[in-house]
Amino acid sequence: MAAEETNQRAHAVDRAVRMAGAGAAGGVCGFLLSRVVQLANPSTNSGLAFTQGFWFLAVIGGIGSGVAWQSFSLGARRPNAKMAIAGAGALGILGFTSGYLAQVVYSALVSNDALRNCFSEFRASGSDSELNWCFSRSVRGARLVGWMIAGALGGAGVGAFFLSLRRAQNAIVGGVAGGVFGGLIFDALPAVLGLSTLWQSQLLAIISVGAVIGALISLIETLRISAWVECLNGELRGRTFILTETLSRIGSDRSVEVPVIGDPDVEAIHAVFKTSHRGLSVEEAGGVVTVNGRHGAMKLTSGDVVQVGSTQLRVGLKRDLPSDDPFVPSPVGTSSPTQKAPKQRPTLNLKP
Repeated sequence: MAAEETNQRAHAVDRAVRMAGAGAAGGVCGFLLSRVVQLANPSTNSGLAFTQGFWFLAVIGGIGSGVAWQSFSLGARRPNAKMAIAGAGALGILGFTSGYLAQVVYSALVSNDALRNCFSEFRASGSDSELNWCFSRSVRGARLVGWMIAGALGGAGVGAFFLSLRRAQNAIVGGVAGGVFGGLIFDALPAVLGLSTLWQSQLLAIISVGAVIGALISLIETLRISAWVECLNGELRGRTFILTETLSRIGSDRSVEVPVIGDPDVEAIHAVFKTSHRGLSVEEAGGVVTVNGRHGAMKLTSGDVVQVGSTQLRVGLKRDLPSDDPFVPSPVGTSSPTQKAPKQRPTLNLKP
């Protein structure tokens, strides 16, 4: 049991690392796009807010796209046109809005008197590092609020790719945490590392923000797992699918929550997993389903094997319901009670 738990934690960490890498890579792309926006040099507060809106659109768009792509890849899914349009549109609108609001809040919270004192001390001491530290202290609170706004709205944009409220919630929490982290290091990096140019600190901060957002979205989803299925055979053998939705579809359509690849006997939407406070069940939605060799819809417990076509999926649950739960239906075509498979704790293999 201890070995299985250790293995599960290792897979969860591996998943988080992959998501962090995707977020960091997306941050690099977003930074390169943002450099084009920085060619503009507005002289008014409203112009600066609009410029920052497009700057954050580029950054959040890059990070969000990278994180969403990796999340789809880990689930062996492909977004359909509706998902792609919803995700890209949300990232664009929310990315711009986050930057605009962040700049407005930042301008309102920053104390001009504190900044003037920093420059006065710099003229007296001539120390770049002291100026950087003073500036960092003066804008820290405003920076945190601004990046929190950007992270939250950017996370919501990532969730939009999946057309899922639950995924959006996970991404928002990860985005807020990533934004806080970015706000803390954005101004501290020049002083700590002795960086002399703004773009260096921006690049490292954006990479860090992307990595943290990606990792935290993955870890939060792992912590909120209530059910999962592991593919036992076929092209996706060993792949684990986390059931994050109330309704998780199974089928050959690559955009569904549990895609089945290379099985000609599986329909586009073959069956549906349903999760609720009462547990997990499976129902037919276009094809035949068996559970432990028996045909029909029924409540599931850990270790049950669900078969669609020739593909077998082993169920994993954090908690099983009592056997007398009224939710348990009888299998189709029989009046006998549902048979339970021996309870096991399957390995949660989160590797792609």
